[in-house]
Amino acid sequence: MKQISIKSLILLVSLMGLAGLARAAEISNLYDYEVPVASQSPDDRNAAIGQAMRQVLIKVTGNSSVVGQPALKSLLRNASQYVLKFTYRLQEAGSDAEEKRFIRVYFDAASINQKLRSSGLPVWGKSRPQLIAWVGIQDRSGRQLYIPDADPGLSNMLFSLADSYGIPFLLPLMDLQDQSSISSSDLWGNFIGPLQQASSRYLSDMIVVIRLQKNADGYVKSSWSLLDDNESLDWQVNSPSQDDALAQGMQKLAGLVAGAYAPAGGSSLEQVVIQVNGVTGFDAMVKLQNYLAQLESVETLLVRSIQENKVVFSLNLRGGMQSFKQAVALSNFIQPAPEAMDPVMMQDVYTPPEMPEPEPTISGDGEISAQMPMPEQPAPVRLDRIDLYYELK
Repeated sequence: MKQISIKSLILLVSLMGLAGLARAAEISNLYDYEVPVASQSPDDRNAAIGQAMRQVLIKVTGNSSVVGQPALKSLLRNASQYVLKFTYRLQEAGSDAEEKRFIRVYFDAASINQKLRSSGLPVWGKSRPQLIAWVGIQDRSGRQLYIPDADPGLSNMLFSLADSYGIPFLLPLMDLQDQSSISSSDLWGNFIGPLQQASSRYLSDMIVVIRLQKNADGYVKSSWSLLDDNESLDWQVNSPSQDDALAQGMQKLAGLVAGAYAPAGGSSLEQVVIQVNGVTGFDAMVKLQNYLAQLESVETLLVRSIQENKVVFSLNLRGGMQSFKQAVALSNFIQPAPEAMDPVMMQDVYTPPEMPEPEPTISGDGEISAQMPMPEQPAPVRLDRIDLYYELK
């Protein structure tokens, strides 16, 4: 597999941080997973719960290697302790096959997140970039664009793999508009302009190109590209089977996207002060607070000042400022504002100093009382530090 350079990784991170271009998608099933199960016996159920937990950890982190982390051995060993509920489903089969049984397991999100963070591992929130994938196939008849309706098995495989990593994934319709906008030469030539123009109708955040080359023996050579404005990240996977080539390629793709978007693991926090303008009314304020609080990178928030339509928050962030900016860019709920705006002037919170124990005094009539010396009140300190400026959309 081709190695991706440090320069390319930096390029990808800068791409993820661009604001105003992101649409994002909300993943609703991060903490539940359905797996086949032989029966409803306790042994089969517990084995299936362990398998479901492994898949949930991969989805929440976007990294398939997370299940091998020593810090998570106890979590996997005691997966049943994190279960909120489970349901069974029967899939009817034809006359020549047995019916299949599945179990869907729902896990406690807060407990899993706490375990991951305490182990120094990232937690990738439910707001994730939307990917559009253009697929090309090369065989003895030549190069051609993949049309999902012509081979639904391939599209089902791609969607299943993307879902296992919690990646919002789209395939183009490949209708007349798509076929007139893009060609196989654009895919194999990695011509970014036509690919971006053709992808614009799908409101995607990122463009993926997958090229599959099959030989007579079924051996598959696959090349993958993750595109930005001017360049691309490229890697190759060669395998005896198409399914394995796709699985390995999707694993690399998920790792790259999660590595750029998921807040860094660990317990360290960075304090950032942001100002949001255009907050008119109580309802807008409540929505803004709720929005910031649900961001995966935000550990705590404090309202520092409200003046007219400007609100200043102090945020404690996981993963640093870059992770926060990427999450905001995805949701597009607030937009970056010019830093030339007049900052809100804030009065710092006054914390009284520790005082000594009061000294007893004797009055003229012999009574003993304690008098507390009055501390000097420091002059208010006015702060004007604003790290980031935003406007409520």
